[in-house]
Amino acid sequence: MERFFKTEAELYPIAIDFTNRLPTGATIASATGSAVNTRTGLTDNTVFDNTSLTVTTTTAKAVFKLGNSGDDYEASYSATLSDGSILVEKVLMQVRG
Repeated sequence: MERFFKTEAELYPIAIDFTNRLPTGATIASATGSAVNTRTGLTDNTVFDNTSLTVTTTTAKAVFKLGNSGDDYEASYSATLSDGSILVEKVLMQVRG
């Protein structure tokens, strides 16, 4: 799992490239994001600018906007493909200062 650091109010875009995981001929049709605060175990989607992610045929991009200093968040990118299957990739956001 990739990880990145950000400050509380910093806007931080992260794109995930699914190219190597896409079945032959499939593309990303849509993608959504969800996040869990690892300290509390609770879902906290307020860390996203928008839970509907920006997509290209092979990537999904989220913009992270919030988070509590000192907390870590496990963010999941769920990409629905043109063939109806779903791929999930996770990143760890660590909020500091």
